[in-house]
Amino acid sequence: MVKICPDMNSEDVSAIKNAQGYAYAVQLTRWLLLPLGLWPTKSIIYQKILRPVAILLCLFIMLFVIIPLCLFIFLVVKDLGIRLKLIGPLGFGLMSLFKYVVVIVKQRDVASCFLGMAVDWQELSSLSDRKVMLRNAKTGRLLTIICVIFMIFGGMPYITVLPLTKGPIMRGNVSLRPLAYPSYFVFFNPQIRPIWDYVFVTHCMCGLVRYSVTCGVYSIAILCIMHICSQITITSSMLDRLVENFDNMLLGKIVTQHLRFLKFASKLEDLFNQICLVEVLGSTCIICFLGYYLITEYEQREPIATVTYFLLLCSFVFNIFILCYIGEILTEQCESIGTTAYMIRWYHLSGKEARNVVLIIASTQRPVVMTAGKMVNLSLQSFTNVIKASASYLNMLRTVTANAN
Repeated sequence: MVKICPDMNSEDVSAIKNAQGYAYAVQLTRWLLLPLGLWPTKSIIYQKILRPVAILLCLFIMLFVIIPLCLFIFLVVKDLGIRLKLIGPLGFGLMSLFKYVVVIVKQRDVASCFLGMAVDWQELSSLSDRKVMLRNAKTGRLLTIICVIFMIFGGMPYITVLPLTKGPIMRGNVSLRPLAYPSYFVFFNPQIRPIWDYVFVTHCMCGLVRYSVTCGVYSIAILCIMHICSQITITSSMLDRLVENFDNMLLGKIVTQHLRFLKFASKLEDLFNQICLVEVLGSTCIICFLGYYLITEYEQREPIATVTYFLLLCSFVFNIFILCYIGEILTEQCESIGTTAYMIRWYHLSGKEARNVVLIIASTQRPVVMTAGKMVNLSLQSFTNVIKASASYLNMLRTVTANAN
């Protein structure tokens, strides 16, 4: 951290504080994305060596689980109940892989978002604006921490605790050691020690990669939307000052700032709409399957498995809630700038000055939203629809499996 020397002028001190504020805001996101090879940095060593190695390693680990699991489901397993228990983990694996690949492909757009945030932090000039930015940055960090806690403590027991507590399963004269992701490896038998240990460790690493990808993607969205909320608050305070002392330069700054965060929100929507579509559809199905697993394990009197699936269900429900919640916040905050422009004492302005404010109000009539594939707006209403759809699919699944048995 850069120390502030006594002989520095006020501009230098402000620049250092702004740089520290930006580093504080993106710190958790950086920790999540850097090991995955997704963090945009100018380091030559990271870009040329570490990043490609990290990406290849993460892709290998995820495919090491997905491909053998697919082979096991479609070539080995014939029982419908077992297939249903494995479709959920396979779906989450495919979702994580898709999100990871999308962020890699759109790396320039991600870097552009972080660059825009860095520029906004550098241009801060007042203490009140810096406090606004820090307050929203703290909110973003808190949401990210909660997301990580739910994913790690909800997902890792499924990979570690559940297989280890079940113990070996006897099939005839063969003892089978359970794995979180039952796999069919063509070239070797994963039940032989120490191969089983290597596979188990790889599954744990795969879980960490998947949860890091999910939390990293959520962290980018949370960070960007909280940053937009900060810019909206700062712009609203400028509008309040505009009435007290009308200035064309201040009006121009307001319009520029308004157009900047609208463009930023549009860029964020283009970056995340495909990811959000997969997240909404996938979470709807996975919540349905987790509800089915939870009920099944409870009926079979398996307390450890019941608690494990309950924690996993809570993590998925909370994560889709966070995604819809930040989408709701973005829409409300972008609408609030129009309300602020409408509620200021515009009657104290001259007719020509008031017409300039009307243009700001008119530009807010088109709502700014985060969408899932440009089809579903992310909001709290969308969250309730996801839960309702999951419950409906769960009832259908229970009916179908009951009739099949």
